[in-house]
Amino acid sequence: MITDVNLAVGQYPFRHLPLADPAAMAKFLREKGVTKAWTGSADALLHRDIRGVNDRLVETCRAHGAGVLVPFGTVNPKFPGWEDDLKRCADVHKMSGIRLHPDFHGYALNDEVLPRLFELANEKKLVVVVVGRMEEERVQHPLFHFPPTAFAPLPALVRPFPELKVVVANWRMDPMSEAFSPYIRVPNLFFEIAMIEGVGRTARLVERVGAGRVLFGSHAPVFVWESAQLKLREAALRDEDAAKVRQANATALVP
Repeated sequence: MITDVNLAVGQYPFRHLPLADPAAMAKFLREKGVTKAWTGSADALLHRDIRGVNDRLVETCRAHGAGVLVPFGTVNPKFPGWEDDLKRCADVHKMSGIRLHPDFHGYALNDEVLPRLFELANEKKLVVVVVGRMEEERVQHPLFHFPPTAFAPLPALVRPFPELKVVVANWRMDPMSEAFSPYIRVPNLFFEIAMIEGVGRTARLVERVGAGRVLFGSHAPVFVWESAQLKLREAALRDEDAAKVRQANATALVP
């Protein structure tokens, strides 16, 4: 059984993705052994009505998610009323977490508004998924260029909130480098595997941060779902560590 912590439904704005249809996605995931998928909305990337995006996401997951799709709303801290969007995710929709898209929404992780956002998320006991990028820069539409999120400010941002659970998604760093050390020292930072590249990189990530902080994420349907499955298989982890990555760690974050 698998929990996928990095997935979205809805029409991706730059190309057709067959599994963007939520019913098709839920059916596909169940066939792959996925029992829960933390699900965002592709509409959140460019739509300005974030409240409407989140409301529709909840209804979509309820109507078509087959018990697999778990809605994670989006918060854009550069829009007026973002605090109400966050509170609505927690208090009205009873969501377990939210997603941030600094690249599409145009802010850095050292933005002055983010400590307040993390404080509110901590109060509401929401998991925060920080999505670093949706696609590589070289394949982006030439009129829509979104530089990837720089994660360097994240450890300092998270450190004052030791109870807050923060997931780093769609990231590109060498887990064995010295530059990765600040992330290791923040125990409530977790890492999904969708954009890890290179032979042995998933295994080295587990070695560096521990199996208890690594999560299965596919970034489907933008990425081929089986890519994440193959990364985990290639890592050749011990059975107990692989079980943590596949599901146990995510279940501990979102029972």
